[in-house]
Amino acid sequence: MEKNSSNPTWSILRDRWYSLIASAKAVTVECQSGAAFNRNVLEAWSNIEKISNSADSSQVITVVLAMYLMRDDSSHRFKSEAAFERQLVRRFRALAPHYAGEYYDQHSGKTKRVYRDTRPRTAVILAGLLKETFGAAGLVVARLEQQEVNRLRDDQQALQEALSALA
Repeated sequence: MEKNSSNPTWSILRDRWYSLIASAKAVTVECQSGAAFNRNVLEAWSNIEKISNSADSSQVITVVLAMYLMRDDSSHRFKSEAAFERQLVRRFRALAPHYAGEYYDQHSGKTKRVYRDTRPRTAVILAGLLKETFGAAGLVVARLEQQEVNRLRDDQQALQEALSALA
């Protein structure tokens, strides 16, 4: 993001996030008017609305894209696509402080922070919304990062070959 700060991708992603927030607010209004909703769908949209009140768009974009970078860089960390989606939702929800709780651990003498997980069906719906909104950008950013890593590795190897030719 810092390398290409003038690129329109970031404003497009920000607009997509704001559109997702507007949809979440519309669902809330519709539900309050008496429309029937699946509780998991409603909870997923509610998560988006609550996080929009706690985190700004750049934080959300950074966290989601970072998860895609992590999946590309360390794919062994996720046993399946479902495991990636679950962690994506956990990191996303961690942006809102009311999804975390604290307790005092008597053994260590410290206060510990724990994150409350959402229902599995809600997580699947929320992951789908996040992937639809940010997924394409996440994949492209991960690919670009991998290309840069490969370029740096090739430069390092060329230097090593040149140094060995000196001797």
